[in-house]
Formats: sequence, C-alpha cells, structure tokens
Amino acid sequence: MTSTSCIFSRLDSDIINRHILPRLDGADLTALSSVSSYLRYLICNNNNNQDLWRNICTSKWPSLMDPGFKQVISAFPGGYHSFFSDAFPSLHHRTNSHCSYPPSPDLIHAVDMYIDGEPVFSRIGVESFDTEEYKHWCIYFISDVTCYGWKRMPMGHIRIPVNASWIEYLQENLKLSWIVIHPTRKRAASLFRYTCKLISVTRRRKYKDVTHEVVYGTVIAGECQVRSEMVNCHVKVMCCKNGGDGLDVMRVVIEMEDMNRDLVTVKQGVSILHNAIQNGQRKKFDLPKQEFDKFQISDLQRKKNRKRK
Repeated sequence: MTSTSCIFSRLDSDIINRHILPRLDGADLTALSSVSSYLRYLICNNNNNQDLWRNICTSKWPSLMDPGFKQVISAFPGGYHSFFSDAFPSLHHRTNSHCSYPPSPDLIHAVDMYIDGEPVFSRIGVESFDTEEYKHWCIYFISDVTCYGWKRMPMGHIRIPVNASWIEYLQENLKLSWIVIHPTRKRAASLFRYTCKLISVTRRRKYKDVTHEVVYGTVIAGECQVRSEMVNCHVKVMCCKNGGDGLDVMRVVIEMEDMNRDLVTVKQGVSILHNAIQNGQRKKFDLPKQEFDKFQISDLQRKKNRKRK
C-alpha cells in the first residue's frame, strides 16, 4: 500500500467526499482513482459521486447544462463519469480501420468556446441522419435574426483588452471544445479539445464591416467511400467587430474534406463520426500539429500530381 493510500484510508469517507474530492479536477481524480481500490470506489462509484462528476463535466463544458442533456448522460453506464472518460482524452487515428454501423437516429454535438478560460459560446446541436437535403456534411450554428428582420443577434461576445493586437490575442487565448455524442451507443468523443491550437486567424473588411475568421483543424480517419485514409476536419468561427470593445460570435461551422479537398457527403460524414466515437484511440495528449501539417503537405503534393496529368 502506498503512502498516499495509507493517508486516505485513515480519513473518514465523508471528509474525502465533501472536502477533498470536490477540490480536484477530472484529470486529477482519474489519476487518484488508480492509487488504491478504496479511492477508486470513492471516486468512481456511480451511486456516490454523480453530483461530483456532473459538476466537473458542466464546469468544463458549459454546453452540457442544457436542460435536455441530463437525460442523455444519465443513460451512460457510469453517468457523467463515463462521459468524462470518453470525452476528456484526445481522439487519435492512425488508420481507417472502418466498421459498418447502422444509421443512428441522431448524433449530438456539444460545442464550447472560451476566451482567457471564460466561456463565451456554448451550444448543443442535434444532427439527424436523414437530413439528405444538404449534399455535403456540415454542422453549423448561426445567430438568430431579430424581430426587425435585418440585424442578427450575436451568439457570444469576445472582449479584447485595450492596446492588445486582436489577431495575436485570439491566437493565444481563444479555445475550442467540440464533443460528439452517440446517444444510442452511449459513447462520446472529443473532436477538438480545450487545449487544441487554432490554425489561422484572418481579418477581412467588407464595406464598413470588419470580420475575423478563426479556423481550427484536425485530421481523423476517413472511411472507404471517401477514398482517403484521413480526412481534414475544420471548424470556422466568424466574428464581427461590434461598436464596443471586441467581437461578436455570429457563425460556427464544422466541415470535413478528403485529400482532394472534396467535402464529404452527409452519409459519409455521419459514418466517419460513428467510427471516430467507437474506434478512436483516447490519449492524454493532443494530436501534434505535425499530423495536420502532414495532411496539408500530402494535399499539396496531390494537387501538383493532378496538374502534371
């Protein structure tokens, strides 16, 4: 028995549950649960610590506070603890070992953005498999039109400090989390973690309007019909300059494209996400940016080969 487990074994379980465990984050609790069977029971027991893991999940991903989401999580075998175990690690793919899955009635997307650690955008979106009216797969959130019909209400506000370079500030401080949930299989996967690095920030001016487009990118395993081992999954966030001290979040879009820069279809996109949720490796570290760069280099090489032909 380690010295750590000896110390905890001498403490009353109520003291541990009420005064120690709530002070730790999910990663620390997961590490602590491996110290001894006694700590694992206190931390992972479904009946004892649902409130603990619910608080951890909702504080890390505010989108999970959506009223309709509690029922989805309660269906997971270990509740919020199972969800955290699935969604917190980084999702890694090396090959497209793809299995065939029956269509799911829906997939749920939980999206959160943060600036300096504070949430500025939190949304839950439901993706229906039979949405065939869109030729290409994409999930988007767009600001609502006001009752006047000409002005859109922002979905979030990003405050930029005085004298800060807007582009540099966004590059350093704007973070994204995107989790996809399969409610039928009771599994989840993190497409983009809070620690992921954005790819680019572009400033544009159209007439009097100034917009900033923030792009995040990663690569995940494709599927046989995409004719590509990997596909590029990217999120584009469009922000408009407001009349005050920062930017308003107006649109968030996620798309997937193969190495030919062709957008995947609805059916392919859903199938790729099913494969990611079920077969993606969960690791403690993010996918290195070099992996995304390799995809970009292969993409450029493929374009050159096509031009030569």
